[in-house]
Amino acid sequence: MEQREVTVIKARPKFDLDKNGFKVIKKRVAAYARVSTDSDEQINSYKNQLD
Repeated sequence: MEQREVTVIKARPKFDLDKNGFKVIKKRVAAYARVSTDSDEQINSYKNQLD
């Protein structure tokens, strides 16, 4: 049987070094935005989310 070649990809460190050499942990963040209007459907939708 032929041996297959395996490539190992090392994980990146979850920190960087600041200008003083201290570890700074990287945080993963995401942005979320919601656009609303003054329509009746939007008002009912908001009320339903509160319940």
